[in-house]
Amino acid sequence: MTNSHTNTLELITLQNQLLLAIGGSLRTRECMHTFMQASLKKLGLKSIHFYTFDVSQIDEDSIKPYLSLPDNKIELEHRFTTYKMLLHFKNNKGKTHLSEMLDTNEVTAYAFSSFGVLLLEKLQGKLQESVKDALVPVIHKMAEYFNFCEQQKRLNKEKQSTPMSSRQNVTH
Repeated sequence: MTNSHTNTLELITLQNQLLLAIGGSLRTRECMHTFMQASLKKLGLKSIHFYTFDVSQIDEDSIKPYLSLPDNKIELEHRFTTYKMLLHFKNNKGKTHLSEMLDTNEVTAYAFSSFGVLLLEKLQGKLQESVKDALVPVIHKMAEYFNFCEQQKRLNKEKQSTPMSSRQNVTH
């Protein structure tokens, strides 16, 4: 794929390639890692970061780093800008994504449903607006799958904690 994703066919191909990286596992962290690796490669990113919100807390501790590839230097190098972007989505400001330039790299933050933010740091330059727009439904689908995996994890824990006799009564 070329660096210039202005062609509709290229944008649809990019979306499909990233969508195919979703759903390979019911383990949330493994699924996110696979999706983030594909995004890193297909989009020419320097790094990609996923943060979740802990709604039981109201300060900056309510934003939890979940996974970063290849590392989480962005938070150390650009703490103020990173947290400003994260808080924007935590406070539900209504946009699907926003971007900021950090030195020569653009960071684009995407709402990850209502429970997190996905930060993409482009290596040397900016993501094209058409690519940013094309990523919105892909990231939305990834957020849905993430939520599905988390629900399944909770159901599996409940099932394991329920005594066997209770489960047999339900099935008979």
